Formats: sequence, structure tokens, C-alpha cells
Amino acid sequence: MSLIGVDFGLKRSGIAVSDEKMSYSTPVETIETVELLEYLITLRIQEPYLNTIILGFPISMNGDKNEMTSHVESFKEKLLAQNFIVLLMDERRSTKRAFSQMKKLGINSKKGKKFKDELAASLILQDYIDFELNNRKE
Repeated sequence: MSLIGVDFGLKRSGIAVSDEKMSYSTPVETIETVELLEYLITLRIQEPYLNTIILGFPISMNGDKNEMTSHVESFKEKLLAQNFIVLLMDERRSTKRAFSQMKKLGINSKKGKKFKDELAASLILQDYIDFELNNRKE
């Protein structure tokens, strides 16, 4: 089974996928958010085992909901209506971590503007994978 990671944004959203053993995530693509639901439905038709989405859940550093939270909750409902399994994952600092990794790789923020979204999706998904792996060992 593989997972899909999504970093939801108002304009663009990042997509990542895990390997079948769910041990690592890979950034896939950044797409316009208006196309996101259709993209995920098409992806599931092409790869039926891609049915579980780890959706980045935006909350403030103190744990409170913020203005993006309601947008993500609304998108989650749309995914559930399409029979996806949706799990929310705290995405605090994912974009900042993505910029940090891009800097280490020598990708400037101008060139990597779109790449940061798929990298953030990959970080969100990897956080989920790591969390699950740690809990499976216990």
C-alpha cells in the first residue's frame, strides 16, 4: 500500500507519494489547487491502491486553528465524499523546512517556488511515515 501526501494551498498544492512499504516519501508534483481534486481522482483511477491521503493540517504554533484550517477541512470533506481515506497530519513548519532543504540543495527560492510545495508535501508524508514506524515498533 502506498500513501499520497498533500500540502494544500490556496493557489498551489504539493503532491508526494510513499513507496509501497511506506518507508519513505518522494515529491511528485505541484499543481494548481483548482485542479487538485480531479488530479487525485485521476491518480486513484490509474493506481487504485493510492486511496489514502495524508493531508497537511495547518494549525498555529500554539495549536490553535488558523485561517487555512477551514480551507483544509473543507477540502477533506470533498475527498471523503469521493471515498478517499483521509488522515490529517500536523504541518507546522513544513514550508520552512522545505525552504531549508532547498537551500541545502542549492535551489534558490525563485527557481524553487513551485518545488517547495511538493517538497513540503513530502515532508508532511515522511513525518506521518516516521510516526507510524515508531508506533509499530512499540
